[in-house]
Amino acid sequence: MADQKGKIDSIIQVFQNSEDDANKVDILFDGIPYLMNTEPDTVIYFATKGALLASKYNRPNKKVRFVAFIGDAYFRLAKYSEALEHLFNATEMAEEMGNDDEVAYLANTIGSLYRVTGKWDEAETYYKKALNLRALHKDTAAMASCYNNIGIVNMLRSDYDIGMHQWGMSLQMRVAIGDSLGAATTMSNMAMYYRDIGETTLALDYLNRARRIKTEAGDLIGEALACDNLGELYMKLKDFKKGEEFYLLALEKIIESKSNHYISSEYEHIANFYKMSGDFEKALNYLEIHQELEAEILNESTLNNMSAIKSEHEAEKARMTIENLEMSAEMAREKELAKSERDSILFVGLIIILFVVLVFAGFAVWKFLQKKKDNRIISKQKAEVEEQRRVAEFQKDVLFEKNREIMDSINYAQRLQSAILPDLDEYNEVFKEAFILYLPKDVIAGDFYWMQRVNGKTFFAIADCTGHGVPGAMVSVVCSNALDRAVKEFKLSDPSDILTKTSELVEANFLNREGEVKDGMDIALCCMDDKTKSLKYAGANNNLYLISEGELIEFKAGKQPIGAFDYDFGFETHEVTYKEGDAIYLFTDGYADQFGGEKGKKLKYSNFKRLLLEQVSTAMSDQESIFANTITEWRGDLEQVDDICLMGVRL
Repeated sequence: MADQKGKIDSIIQVFQNSEDDANKVDILFDGIPYLMNTEPDTVIYFATKGALLASKYNRPNKKVRFVAFIGDAYFRLAKYSEALEHLFNATEMAEEMGNDDEVAYLANTIGSLYRVTGKWDEAETYYKKALNLRALHKDTAAMASCYNNIGIVNMLRSDYDIGMHQWGMSLQMRVAIGDSLGAATTMSNMAMYYRDIGETTLALDYLNRARRIKTEAGDLIGEALACDNLGELYMKLKDFKKGEEFYLLALEKIIESKSNHYISSEYEHIANFYKMSGDFEKALNYLEIHQELEAEILNESTLNNMSAIKSEHEAEKARMTIENLEMSAEMAREKELAKSERDSILFVGLIIILFVVLVFAGFAVWKFLQKKKDNRIISKQKAEVEEQRRVAEFQKDVLFEKNREIMDSINYAQRLQSAILPDLDEYNEVFKEAFILYLPKDVIAGDFYWMQRVNGKTFFAIADCTGHGVPGAMVSVVCSNALDRAVKEFKLSDPSDILTKTSELVEANFLNREGEVKDGMDIALCCMDDKTKSLKYAGANNNLYLISEGELIEFKAGKQPIGAFDYDFGFETHEVTYKEGDAIYLFTDGYADQFGGEKGKKLKYSNFKRLLLEQVSTAMSDQESIFANTITEWRGDLEQVDDICLMGVRL
């Protein structure tokens, strides 16, 4: 884009510095297309100057194109009435000069204007007018563009087989002539059809190739539309993170292009995305912006103006046609009177006309037979497409059912995992002032909290198992069961002994014929004696914080996890000396490792400690919501990277 900006600045500078007005016409004619993608409002200014200079130096063909540039620029700015007025004016000028190339270019642009305003029949009429003129001059690249546009109109009408046929012809032509940029446009369109019939891999391939080509060519709108289509594809795949990434990238590019119609549409697409992803507040914000833009762009007055402009130009064209016919008739009468002696030549002419009629009749019969043959081919292709669509719909139904079964299984697994967690009523009965902040990354988690009361002692812990989601939850069940067995079945009460036995039990659970599974957990484990009020702690990679009289004291954990690993440094029991009113905190690494803030960096343990010191005097019942709100604000729009579990107890 830096090269594009430099080229634009260079064009403007050369124009302003040129002292030869005749030369300025050529500078503007060659330079305005580079301005169109990012500066449509500037195009109107310079194209107006170009049209005046072209009139002054009698360059009618360039004057037509400058007027067309103005119409195209208004189109990009979504000022449809002004766009249509200039495009029709340019068309009349081009038809008067017999410039078929310009008439075709303008018909294609007018077709696109009608398409975006929902007038599909009129759009197709102008696209076909452009196609016929391009075919007459055998302009393959331009014909491919027309087929692409006609395909879009048919897709909008849900005539998918006809639309895909038109797109197929467009892509075949563009590949044949090496038009990679045009091919990228058609591939991007076809990708949406493949997406809708379930051909996700093919759709992604087409869209990524299209986006790469558009980016390399500096085509802002093309790149933005490819990103928008990728966003929609990932949204349908329920990959909302990637969907949001591509939608926001599309909005950034389309805003840079200053094309108001596409900007308005992109806000609507993003609003729909946030609605689908469950973020209704953002959905409403983007929808309101879209509606405001759309109200400015496409109101009843605009549509009425467009119809009035079209009617006015058609009436003027009809009036001129009648005058020409009347003039032609008068001239014919004068010629007939002046050349009555040439009746014999007229007779010969009639013979020739009869011959021509016979030739055309033969041609018509041939075309009729050819059309019947083509119809048979199209019917066969349509049947094949219908069969493919039926198979695709069946595959989509199967996939939906499998996804539903998976989600049902995960939700059931959540209920099972919840069953191993301590009852919060019992927890609050034991600890009169305490809280547990439990924020799984997914529906189910690898983090868990644990408590058991045995022989007048209360054992409680916070643990972080390997992984998160379904794998982490499976490991958490094994580890929680091992802790229960250590204190109930093996009657252990010293925290280091409990961790050692738990590690042995977890390792035994994961043994298989092929070796060991390197899964386990990090944990902070405490034992409170109800009679002596003594507190003991041991940890595996998870430290314990004690805050006493405004000072944070850190008790270090053993530098090894629970489970089958290649090193064994053992675990150490710490006697925790405390005063009444002191607070202890047990936690996993999810809180401190969360990315966020202005620079998207980790919170880190230094900030975590400072936050604990700031809130330690706050009631424990309030601390849970404070810590939850703090990490949510810190995370912002970023994804939660890990499960979060934090326990606070006032001693």
